[in-house]
Amino acid sequence: MLPFVTFHVPDAPALTRALALDDVVGRDPGCEICIAHASISRRHAQFKRDPDGAWAVVDLGSKNGLRLDGQRVQRVELDSGRWFAIGDVYAQFELVSPQLAESRASSVDRRRTASQTMRALLAADPRDSEHLKRSLAAFVELAECRRGFVLGGNGRHAFGVLARHDADDAPVDAADFDGSSGVLQRCVQERRALFVSNLPDAAWLKGRASIVAGGVRAAACLPLLDGGDLLGLLYADTDEGARMFDALDAELLGAFADDIASWLAAQALDARVDALGARLRDQGDAP
Repeated sequence: MLPFVTFHVPDAPALTRALALDDVVGRDPGCEICIAHASISRRHAQFKRDPDGAWAVVDLGSKNGLRLDGQRVQRVELDSGRWFAIGDVYAQFELVSPQLAESRASSVDRRRTASQTMRALLAADPRDSEHLKRSLAAFVELAECRRGFVLGGNGRHAFGVLARHDADDAPVDAADFDGSSGVLQRCVQERRALFVSNLPDAAWLKGRASIVAGGVRAAACLPLLDGGDLLGLLYADTDEGARMFDALDAELLGAFADDIASWLAAQALDARVDALGARLRDQGDAP
């Protein structure tokens, strides 16, 4: 059986890693498992295997420690399915058969291939008037969400809906954004991708009207950047409570965000060129 640990990092994609003997988890990039979260020490904990093959995780003198069932401990014995916490990052240990590990790897390959195929088809005709809607529909499908939005604007707060996609074809006003305003605002402020798998449980989102009214359980929000300029936001959410975003989601959805940002930047450039051409023609026609 092969040992794996999945780390559920707040507001970030889950990280699954196969374990090797004496792997260290910490914030230091030199650690075998690097988790960039404020509650994680530079060298936080180490995974150990006993001579009989049993696994454990041991605290390395970290500030925020290890917790099992809410209690701080020095060592956690790891049975398959065991949950524990490293700082504020919850983790689950699994023993996986080689066949299941191979099946998961094949699933990753299939998703990457599907993503590449979708992006190639969309890139074939970027001047199609429906390009943005098609790109958003592909993004929502890949995110395994119910609906999505592309928002564009010219500043920190002036964002409006450019496209909307609902997997269930709900009759809505395309001009309205009724997803999580809290996720949107934080993405704008921090200019980084957010992946939140349990929105009602997130401390910074508790009681938000958009969460309660919309029944939103999981959401992904990615900034659309052109150099240092924030062109807009790419957002998807779902009411399915089991949706958990992982590192592969971050990779594939991030590629879509880059594509859409490039498309928006090209559209803006075309508009400026057209406006300049119109002014030059007007000057040429002036008496």
